[in-house]
Amino acid sequence: MKRSLVVASLLLCVGSSVLVADESRNWFVGGEFGGMRSKSEAKVSGVGSESDHLNSSYESLKFGKYFDFGRIYGFVSHQNKKDDTYSNTFGLGYDYLFKTTTAFTPFVGATLGYTKVKIDDEDIKDMGMDSPKGLTYGLNVGTLYAFNKNLDFEVGARYLKHNNIDEKFNLGPVSAKLEIKDSIQYYIGLNYNF
Repeated sequence: MKRSLVVASLLLCVGSSVLVADESRNWFVGGEFGGMRSKSEAKVSGVGSESDHLNSSYESLKFGKYFDFGRIYGFVSHQNKKDDTYSNTFGLGYDYLFKTTTAFTPFVGATLGYTKVKIDDEDIKDMGMDSPKGLTYGLNVGTLYAFNKNLDFEVGARYLKHNNIDEKFNLGPVSAKLEIKDSIQYYIGLNYNF
């Protein structure tokens, strides 16, 4: 009987501390840093098409709120300049958090945003194809590790599809199109909960 009472008391203490920890995670501000690989395609009439990949790094700031069903956040990301190309994205994200009794919290989520790419190349600028922009959406997976009730370490990966992020050039019978297809991001991050 004593043993059952002790075990029940311990379970109650652990359970209530987990609930208190979850309730203390209300709002958060965070940052992430990572690498990304983006695929683009250039098409020229009468010549054909060519695909290319751009490997670069990026930073992102996010601000959001925890709920019983996960977390919702807004974000601003900047892809660092590589091969005369950089981009900025802003949008919203949602992550479903799998509840655990450990410091690790795995998640899956979705992202929706608007991306504007800038290409610093005179030939592309002369054709008016130096600023593709459009809708970005995707899925992500990762895990949070709680150092304490205020500080989380985050690691994850994200697949982004770019919808209509393209520029077109027409001059008589000659036409060209530059399109950003998709990106894969892998990142680490730090979040402060308040």
